[in-house]
Amino acid sequence: MNQAKLFYDKVSGPKDIHIFNEEEGADAHCQVANSSLMLAVIFDWLEKIFIEY
Repeated sequence: MNQAKLFYDKVSGPKDIHIFNEEEGADAHCQVANSSLMLAVIFDWLEKIFIEY
C-alpha cells in the first residue's frame, strides 16, 4: 500500500485510489486473484473520466 500511496500522491490530474483487499478476493499482486473486479474498477474510472467530465 505504501508504494501505491506514494505513486498516487505524485500523480497530477484526475485520480482515484482503490486498494483491493482479501474480502474482495483481490489481494494478490496486481489483483490477479480477481481480475474481473480489477477491470470493473478500471473501466468505471475511465467512464467517469471520459464520459462524465
